[in-house]
Amino acid sequence: MEPMASDPLPSDPMPPNMTPQGSFSWWSRLAESNPTLLTAAALALATGLRLALTPVWGSGYTFITYYPAIMFIAVANGWRHGIGATLISSALSVGLFLDVQASPGEQEMALAVFIAANVIIVSLSEAVTRARLRAQAETSLVRAEEYQLRQEIEARAKAEERVRASQRQMQFVTDHAPVLIAQCGTDGRYRFVNQQYAALLGRTPEDLIGRHPRDVLGAETYRQTAPFMKEALSGRRVKFDQQFLGPASIGRLLQVTYAPECDERGTVTGFIAAIVDITDRKQAEAALRESEERLRLFIEHAPAAIAMFDRQMRYVAVSRRWLADYDLGEDMLGSSHYDVFPDIPERWRTAYQQGLAGVVMRIEEDRFERSDGTVYWLRWEIRPWRDKSGGIGGIIIFAEDITSGKMAEDALRESEAQHRATFENAAVGIAHVGLDGRWLRCNDALCALMGYSREELQGKTFTEITHPDDIEQDWAAVRRLLAGETETFSLEKRYIRKDGSLIWGHLTVSLLRDAQGAAQHFISIVQDIQSRKEAQAQLRQLADGLEQRVEARTRELADTQDKLRALTTELNLTEHRIRKQLATDLHDYLAQLLVLSRIKLGQAKLEEVTPAAMQAMTEVQEVMDRALAYTRTLVAQLSPPILNEFGLLMALRWLADQMQRELTVTLDLESEVLPLSEEQSVLLFQSVRELLMNIVKHAGTTEAKISLTQARGVLRICVSDRGVGCEMDGAETQLEPRFGLFSIRERMKALGGAFDMQSVPGEGTTAILQLPVVQPGSSAVEAVDEGGGGTTLHAVVSEPASPEVLDVPATASPKIRVLLVDDHRMLRQGLRTIVDGHPGLEVVGEACDGLEAIELTRALTPAVVVMDVNMPRCDGVVATRRIMEEHPNIKVVALSMHNSPDIVARMKQAGAHGYLTKESAGGQLCRAIVEAALSGPSGSKGAGADVSCGAS
Repeated sequence: MEPMASDPLPSDPMPPNMTPQGSFSWWSRLAESNPTLLTAAALALATGLRLALTPVWGSGYTFITYYPAIMFIAVANGWRHGIGATLISSALSVGLFLDVQASPGEQEMALAVFIAANVIIVSLSEAVTRARLRAQAETSLVRAEEYQLRQEIEARAKAEERVRASQRQMQFVTDHAPVLIAQCGTDGRYRFVNQQYAALLGRTPEDLIGRHPRDVLGAETYRQTAPFMKEALSGRRVKFDQQFLGPASIGRLLQVTYAPECDERGTVTGFIAAIVDITDRKQAEAALRESEERLRLFIEHAPAAIAMFDRQMRYVAVSRRWLADYDLGEDMLGSSHYDVFPDIPERWRTAYQQGLAGVVMRIEEDRFERSDGTVYWLRWEIRPWRDKSGGIGGIIIFAEDITSGKMAEDALRESEAQHRATFENAAVGIAHVGLDGRWLRCNDALCALMGYSREELQGKTFTEITHPDDIEQDWAAVRRLLAGETETFSLEKRYIRKDGSLIWGHLTVSLLRDAQGAAQHFISIVQDIQSRKEAQAQLRQLADGLEQRVEARTRELADTQDKLRALTTELNLTEHRIRKQLATDLHDYLAQLLVLSRIKLGQAKLEEVTPAAMQAMTEVQEVMDRALAYTRTLVAQLSPPILNEFGLLMALRWLADQMQRELTVTLDLESEVLPLSEEQSVLLFQSVRELLMNIVKHAGTTEAKISLTQARGVLRICVSDRGVGCEMDGAETQLEPRFGLFSIRERMKALGGAFDMQSVPGEGTTAILQLPVVQPGSSAVEAVDEGGGGTTLHAVVSEPASPEVLDVPATASPKIRVLLVDDHRMLRQGLRTIVDGHPGLEVVGEACDGLEAIELTRALTPAVVVMDVNMPRCDGVVATRRIMEEHPNIKVVALSMHNSPDIVARMKQAGAHGYLTKESAGGQLCRAIVEAALSGPSGSKGAGADVSCGAS
């Protein structure tokens, strides 16, 4: 009969180190030990749960809690306990839970269904349990077979491992032996090598087995070792040293031993090479010799007096400083110290003996007087030295002559006494001030200056006797001094004396630090400068009066200069008009008469005349041709018609052609149309012609170049050569007086432009004419697109004549509010005069720097700010950026002494609308302000105008 699942299984062979697999919970362990208790507990739990649910369900669902309990019992304890639990639960259900109102037939039917269902559940649980146990049994059998097979494999592996272990042990012994080992046969090929030998050759042992030494040692190394190999194969043991030249360990020094290997009959079957690397030993020996030599040299050349003695106090080593300090000869080694210094005091002899006994002794100051009366102050130390056996071989004496130091200490004490006397008796106030500002020490002069006694003054801080307006600058200087930014500082400040009066003093302060650099206290020197301050005040009053008078004279001189410049320009233009009139008369009358006469003469020559008359008419015709040519030349010199008819560009081309006989002129003209008036063209042409004539006379070259460019509303003409050049200090004298550099410069200024000249000796000269121009067909405000970036730049330009007033449209009323910003008061007054002279402009404020400009802009809200670029505290770039961030509708016109592209770019990025040089402000400032105020809203930040007027 087949056993039930609850019956015990037959025991299967199980490996001793393995246990049956499966999960063992508390109920499985309880099922094995006491299944009846587990059954009773499960039924009790099911009955209790059904009683708890009775108020809810009543007699309904009678057996619902018993089904899972019986299933659990059948799985845990087997079918027998499952059947028993079914019967017990049936009895409990009849007695406790069946509906008494039901008929007996219904009760029996419900009980029968419950018992049948539980029998099915128990049967299914039994089947599942039997299948599980069968699988466990099969698994145990497979594991037993696997365990037996593993045992056999492990036994075989252990045997193989013992063999390999023996081999590894032998290989380990040879690989870790401090000897390089190789075994070669009678054919010389390697049969065995250890790891060290292979590493010497930069290979692996497997790579060397079977190879011949000549293939791996290198030609030179094999050549040296081949004779010794032959001796070893002949049966003799050889030993030699060799410098290894192999590629992997070049420069190693080896001690090689070749020993023959014989079989039991004594026949040589090969040889064994035992190699010891003696490089480190040799290097150690060399290092020891070097160390000994270094010690000898150290003692000999040490900057201190050092002497080394043996136990008999004979010199073993001595430094040169020892010989120099005690005036001894060079040959001291072997001499007795007592013979060299017979006057050594007894206390030193005792110290030597104590040092030889192993005691270390040191004295910081010791007086030694030699027999000749010379006195030395010494600092010395005695230390024993030991030999190789560890015994005391002698002593080393370190001696330092501190005689000069003792003398310095005496001098220092004397210096301190002098310093104290100087401090107390100085004619100026001297004090030591703590880091908290309190007076620590002060002399009588300072007390007298302040009117306090020494005790009263030392009870105060320096801020208590300093004028309130001067405290902050004093503390600021103190903070810089404490931070290490300065070594000392000086300033003039006002002190409050004890009686309440003020006195000016010149204060000089330095900081005293200790050896570690930490601040200790201040040293202050105060000098009475009250009388000097009073004199300076009087001088300042005189200077202010003088400045006012100079300012008035300067204005008068500037007005006179403007009038002279205007007069000069008018004279040049009048001369041109006269020349033009003369040229016109010559061209329209005389030249026409000459041409007509020549035509008539030519007609007369067609008539029948005598040969003599024909010859006469021919001669007259030649004279008339020469007269006509001269007339044309004279007209061109007076006023070239091409200049009046076709403008400056054609006139420059004509001038280049006219100069070809004396000078080869290269033209580089970028523009074809120039918006110039007749007067501008004439003055520019005259300037260029005179510059070319100057090249012919002084440059020493036959080549010149004229370059004409037009950018950002400025016409630029460069006349250059590669001639001898000149020093700029004397350049003006090289041009004719009528057209000297000064004359050209003044002429360009009158036009509102500029003239510059650059020359280097040996490299040539470049003259530059610059003139602001108005593009044809445009107003004074013209849009220029830069670099495709989409930014509109407003070029502020003006006519070359005297400054004109740009009309403000009626919609611009009231007046345009202007804020002037410049750090020079006189220049601000000049700018204000210019702006106030314009009927549509109004100056609402002035600022001396960028910070004040920002504040006044917030308070006054002007329409246009005229901003200087270079100013203290806050420059125009920063101020412009701040103003544009806070007030984007306000326009900023930059003003500078320079026309550098970098400055222009920076102001443009900051948001400036226009850019003027101060030199051109007189003629263009009002126009720039009006155009900026009437322009549209600013673009994106940094899209200011690139307006550059005047000389660079």
